[in-house]
Amino acid sequence: MGIYFKLYPHVYFIRNKNSACLYNTLNGDMISLKEPYISLLELSETNTDLQNINNNMDFYNQLYKLNLGAFYRQPVYVEKAMLGLGEPLRKVVPETHLIKELQIEITKECNFDCKFCIKEDNILFRKTGCKRWKNEEKALKLDEWKNIIEQASQMGCRTLTFFGGEPFIKYSVLYDLVKYAKNFSIANIKVFTNGALLTDEMLSFIKKENIELTIQILSFDENCFDKISGVNGAFKKVFRNLDKMLELGIQFNILFLVNKFNETELEYIKSFKTKIKREVVVDFIHPKPENNFYSTKYINYIYAKERRLIKPNLHTFMFLKNYNCCYGEKIAISENGDVFPCIMSRQLKLGNIREISKLYKIFDTDFYYFLKKLNKDKIEGCKECAYRYGCIDCRALEMAATNKLTGMEYCEFVKQLMGEV
Repeated sequence: MGIYFKLYPHVYFIRNKNSACLYNTLNGDMISLKEPYISLLELSETNTDLQNINNNMDFYNQLYKLNLGAFYRQPVYVEKAMLGLGEPLRKVVPETHLIKELQIEITKECNFDCKFCIKEDNILFRKTGCKRWKNEEKALKLDEWKNIIEQASQMGCRTLTFFGGEPFIKYSVLYDLVKYAKNFSIANIKVFTNGALLTDEMLSFIKKENIELTIQILSFDENCFDKISGVNGAFKKVFRNLDKMLELGIQFNILFLVNKFNETELEYIKSFKTKIKREVVVDFIHPKPENNFYSTKYINYIYAKERRLIKPNLHTFMFLKNYNCCYGEKIAISENGDVFPCIMSRQLKLGNIREISKLYKIFDTDFYYFLKKLNKDKIEGCKECAYRYGCIDCRALEMAATNKLTGMEYCEFVKQLMGEV
């Protein structure tokens, strides 16, 4: 009898020309492989008798110890673990009109005048967050927003996220929409805010309705914070409200937006996170389109592949293998009713809710289907990368930098694969 080795069902082997990656979807590990180990694994995965491969049992023994595969006495077929429909059925079964998240922009107005946020322009050099986009048409009325929320709930939506501008400028609208959404089993309510306008009444409402806030922090230094925000006293207001939220036990996380004005402050993140016992996400102003706001100190990190990698479980692996990481499960609607696949992707207008009336009509368009299925196999450079199913990028940001829907600027590894560096 022979000796054979096969990867377990939960382990996926993805390779490109010069490298490969093993995805352990049980614990999220991504393990890089080089030659000759890539060729060895290809042999074992095609049921080659290991007795015919000299002096390489140490490699297979190591994979066994890592709980990535097992030895067999005869050739075996190991069917891969998967979720949803298999590839043959995906080609014939129609896609369902389901969305998990509805993003709505209830206002473009903001109480801050941040240095890097130019009022009423559509230039983008940051990921999902607040932005004072250009005002173009009349804002949606409350009844129109309610109708949108009801339609989204009928399409499976269970998360509603408010963006601005600053959403709490329109607190009365936000209040009514949160109450209305709860009637349709939309239980996950999130708000992206700078935190400066929050009153005791608002905080009480947030606590009662179990709303999750993302608070954007501009600096840990009072002078720097006020300088960036363009508002004297902004620092004191925001941090006073953070203390109140901690006392009330309100759900919130922090987004620290790194730019040239605060680039020396990352050292404070760890102690701040320990103090507030909340998640702190670090993001960056990006260098393209050309601007004077990004951090030159962290420019290499902005392009680093590692900052985009996640720990993919089976669900995320299968999702990223078949769908775009942003456009696959959400829909966004701006203050004037324009519909987008993401709140930041203003170049990809899908229509206007006043004109199409019904949300489901958006999902019947070829363009939306194309965006939804725009996985890493279709992105320049990414399709050559073995790590593509464990990597998250921002199409809105990449489009702003490259002027191409499938472009890729912010990944040094991909640029190397494409021969650009």
